[in-house]
This record gives sequence, C-alpha cells and structure tokens, in this order.
Amino acid sequence: MNRSDTYGRERVRRRAAVVDRQREWVAAVEHVLGKLGVAVVVAETDLRGAPERIAQARPDLLVVQLRDRPAEDASEVLDCLVRCRQRLPGLRGIVFGESVEPARIEAAFAAGAAAYVAETAGLDEIAAAIRQAFFQSMHFAPTRATRSRHPAALSEQVRVLTPREREVLALIAQGHTNAATARMLFVTEQTVKYHLSNVYTKLNVSNRTQASRWAHEHGLVAA
Repeated sequence: MNRSDTYGRERVRRRAAVVDRQREWVAAVEHVLGKLGVAVVVAETDLRGAPERIAQARPDLLVVQLRDRPAEDASEVLDCLVRCRQRLPGLRGIVFGESVEPARIEAAFAAGAAAYVAETAGLDEIAAAIRQAFFQSMHFAPTRATRSRHPAALSEQVRVLTPREREVLALIAQGHTNAATARMLFVTEQTVKYHLSNVYTKLNVSNRTQASRWAHEHGLVAA
C-alpha cells in the first residue's frame, strides 16, 4: 500500500458538519468536502438547533461561514461554533469568511476555530486548511500570550502566508528535513524549497532557524 492510498483512506474516515443559513452554500461546501474524502453527516441551516444535532452525530469537523452582513449574523455563527465545541471539545472548526480583516480573523480564533479560510480560496487551500484543522501540530491559531503581545502583527502574518506555506513552516519548525516534509505533504522536495523561499521573504528572515523561531513564537507549532 503506498502513502497516497493510506492518506486517502484516512480522509474517508473524517466526518464533518456544515452549518449556514444559506442552503446553497451548505450544498456547495458539502460537494467540496466530498471531493476531499470528508463525509458530511450534518448539513444544517438552523444555527440555534445545530449544536444539538452535531452533538448527536459527533463529527470531527465543523465548517461555518462569517458574512459581513447582517452584523448580528457573525456573532450567531461564532456562538454556534463555541456551543458546538463545548459539547464536543475535540471538534475542529473551520471558518470561511467574506472578510480578511484582522479583527474578524482574531474573533474566529477566539471562538475556537482551527483555521480561517478566505471565501475566495481554491480547492488546494481548502484542503490545506482541513489538514491543519485535523493535525494540531499544524494549526496557526495564535497563543493567548502572543495575542496579548502583538495581536495586530500576528493577524497580518496569518494573512500573508498561504495555507501551504504554513504547513511547510510548521513541519520545518518541528525539526523535519525538507525531504521528510515533502514526503509528509506528498509533494516534491523542490516544492518544499520553493515554499520555504516564499516564507523567508514574507517573514523577512534569512534561514530556517529564524523561520522556526518565528513559528514557535507565534503559535504555529503546538506547545
């Protein structure tokens, strides 16, 4: 059995809940998740009733969306995420957002999201966010200490790095070599080097040691 077969089977075992007031959006996300091997066990348009159904179905992942309008919608969505995670502490949340404003991203993480994805993200970025949600060592939610020291700067960095760049950086920060990182992400070593080069430029660092230090200081690697 090759690695891709193992990875594919692992993805099929994942179960998700999708919650949003717009039935069309729920159906669209369900279709995308199906392509990624994630089975949707709850497709819900009732934000208030969703936590009860999700607690019964016990999915691994919850996907919701934050819209800019109406303003009260965002608070209800985040409240739904909070209530679902209270019932299922191991539930991993992905928040799609129309806005990439730092305050909106911080609010999603504060509510317990494992990843924040721009609404315009492509399939590859969505897949990367799902991997980040499922593997805690790859999460990029800021630590409490980091938020208190420089929340604005951290939010800006979250926006700058792509999901794949965060994956590569997280693994490198854990001490994995380029070759090992490539194997774990099912890409070529040259691709890892390419992403690392972009990371160095965006973070204004000159080597993997400095990049790794940044990752640990900013909560990209689980303590």
